[in-house]
Amino acid sequence: MILQPSQFDPFKSNDSNFYKIINPLQNTSQSRLEVWRESYEIANSLLSGKILNPTTATHFHGRGVSKDWFINNVVPNGKFLKQIDDTYFYWSPN
Repeated sequence: MILQPSQFDPFKSNDSNFYKIINPLQNTSQSRLEVWRESYEIANSLLSGKILNPTTATHFHGRGVSKDWFINNVVPNGKFLKQIDDTYFYWSPN
């Protein structure tokens, strides 16, 4: 889903973060390498079933999208779950 048009801006070649998507470990600090390794291990554990998904979230958005717009247009049958920093998480059956 993240590769669908308008879904995830960093996958757009004109986005300032595009280079991080294409080569996330290039020119990065040791502490960021550790964070990537930890993230990879967590994702691998989730995908392999070693740990269960700790959330029911199915959708999210960040700054630039209003909560009301997202609920009305993307998850009309869903519900808001939680905000972490500038990211909003929702559950929806669609």
